[in-house]
Amino acid sequence: MISDENAKAVQELAKLGQKSIDAGSDAGKWLTKTFGQAVEHVSEALADKAAGYRVRNRANVVAKTQAHLQKLGITDFKAIDFRSGIPLLEGISNEPEESIQDLWSAYLANALDASQPSVIINRLIIGIIKNLEPSDLPVILRLAKEDLERPVHDPIRLDHDDFLFGEPYLSNIFARLTALGLFSFENSGSVGFAPDPEWEVACQLEVSTALGNFKAMPLLMLFTQAIRRPD
Repeated sequence: MISDENAKAVQELAKLGQKSIDAGSDAGKWLTKTFGQAVEHVSEALADKAAGYRVRNRANVVAKTQAHLQKLGITDFKAIDFRSGIPLLEGISNEPEESIQDLWSAYLANALDASQPSVIINRLIIGIIKNLEPSDLPVILRLAKEDLERPVHDPIRLDHDDFLFGEPYLSNIFARLTALGLFSFENSGSVGFAPDPEWEVACQLEVSTALGNFKAMPLLMLFTQAIRRPD
């Protein structure tokens, strides 16, 4: 429990932060239009010591998202359902790192774009972004440059020369991405089966590290679609 004095200070801090995102502000109206009742639910939950901090994080992501939507030329967009809106708002509110905020805003803008029906707000993507470290971002952005949607016969093959990191740092990053469901891991040295010469499928990417080989999972393709930034 916090003291009455601390509670009062928290309330004043929340009021100060809320000025940039209250119901009457442009950002507040945007949030209400986009998230509906979910924003009210999360706003009530912000009445704690970190209220002002979380409000500022949300305001930053709103501003970045609006900039993305402007670049995409989107003026009308769908609202986000309550079930998905709650974890999304909580993730945005708790992220202070600007690089991860950029990822949230790109995801939100793409999900609101009616011309991208394959990009939706769902808890899998939300969970991935929430669990990323800022140090993972250079690797994520490099992977996002590859066209995983194009069917190919031979997989795209990357190694440490394609990234900014040496070992064991690169292996550690891909171990984390594997835990998030974006890759599978193989270090047995097995070559596997020889595909038919005419066989072509999407989402073929392999990364060779000192630890072993990491192969892209379909979730990586969905994730990179979701966070793609407008040109």
